[in-house]
Parts: sequence; structure tokens; C-alpha cells
Amino acid sequence: MSGERPVFSIAIGCDCDPDRPEFGGGYLKEGVLSWRGIELGIDRLRLARQKFADQTGLWPKFTWNVRADFQIDKICKSAGNSLSRHHRLWRTLIEEGDEIAWHPHLWAWDEKNGFWFQSIGDHRFEDECLQIGYDGFISAWGSPPHSVHAGWCYQDNNTISILSEKGLKVDCSAVPGFCSLGLGGSDQSDWSQTGFHPYRPAANDYQRAATPDETELDILEIPASVGSSIWVGLLGNLRDRFKRRSFRLNRNGISA
Repeated sequence: MSGERPVFSIAIGCDCDPDRPEFGGGYLKEGVLSWRGIELGIDRLRLARQKFADQTGLWPKFTWNVRADFQIDKICKSAGNSLSRHHRLWRTLIEEGDEIAWHPHLWAWDEKNGFWFQSIGDHRFEDECLQIGYDGFISAWGSPPHSVHAGWCYQDNNTISILSEKGLKVDCSAVPGFCSLGLGGSDQSDWSQTGFHPYRPAANDYQRAATPDETELDILEIPASVGSSIWVGLLGNLRDRFKRRSFRLNRNGISA
């Protein structure tokens, strides 16, 4: 009807990893990882959210994808290190309406050459890595995750089946049309055959919905756009458009 405001939904997720080397962190075989991006950055975002809410009357909710996997377990002696270390912060975010989700990376340690690498296609390692991360998440948080965003957005038929079997309800790893397999030693994934609509994957092809005569996994794949500082552009775009009473979001307003 004329004059009514359109209704739209936007899901915003943020991966919560240790600091990268360029920010003073580092991936070591043994040692302590720094988490300043979480410890400093999230409180700044909370202030920005409050300011945005004061200006617009809207309260954006975030899904915080927290690392828990083989690498975190080996370096920090607990896969759920960030969940326990920042427990009070995560609980505060829950009280503010957010979700705490799971962010596992398939990092494996090359003992001979002394470096971490993305191990894909090795089903035995995938099983071990995800089991360690899942158990560590539950141990530190007290309950299992309901949603997941995979490290480097990587999934295959084995990993998505594992997530479904463990009771994960939603995976937001798909990046429609994107494929980086064979390009570098990390950040590899393949969603070249995936469309833009949510679907329940076929057991034999994680990139598409199951047909009526195929086995369907009990997990919902929700395709997403991926970028850095997405919340900055999104909150600013929404704020400005509400000020101007213009509610149509453009592509640059919802993805970085």
C-alpha cells in the first residue's frame, strides 16, 4: 500500500579469529594467540550500534562466528579458548540480541616444514578437526552451536554432511559463483554452481538443493556476500537512508 515502509531482513555475520600477523598476532605451533580484534573491536561496534539505534530506532543484530578448531586447540590447549576467554563479552552480546555461532578453519600443521596450511579433501583430517572444534565449542560455551560459517567459506560433501549429522541448522558459507580452488595455499573454496536462494543440500552435491529422488541433508545453506568491514558500510548506509526516508538498498549498501 502507498505510504507503507517496505520490510526487509538482513543477516549480518562477523568471523571472530585471532589477530593476523600484520596486527601483532601470529599463527605459531606453540604459544599464545592475541585476540585484540575481539577485545577492542567489538566494543567499538557496540557503541556504533547504540548510536545507530538512537538515530533510527532500529537495533541491528549480529551473528558472531567464533573460532574453535584443531589449530586453536593445538596452540591454545583448548579449541574453545576464545569462547571461554571472552565468555563475559559473548554473554553480553547474547543479552543484546545477538547469536554466538561456530567458525571452524581446516588448518593443519606441516611438521616437516613448520607451517600451517589449509587442508582440504582429506576426510580423516576434516573429521578430526571438526570434531575437536565442535567438542571444544560445547565444552567452553555450555551448549552446541546452531549455525556455522566455515573458514575460507570452504565446504565439501564430507564437511557439510558432518555439520548436518551434528545437528547444525544453518550454514552461511556459500558465496554464489565463487571458486578459488588451486589459487594459492589458503582461502580456497568452490561455490561456482551455487545460486542465490537458500537450499537444503543434496548429500552428493553440497553446492545445490537436493532433488526429490536424492538424499537431502538436514541443514539449510544460506548464500552470503563476504567482505571486510561490512557493518561499517551497512550501518552507515541504513542510517543515511532512514534520514532521507529512502529505503531501497543498493548492492554497495549490503556487501563490502
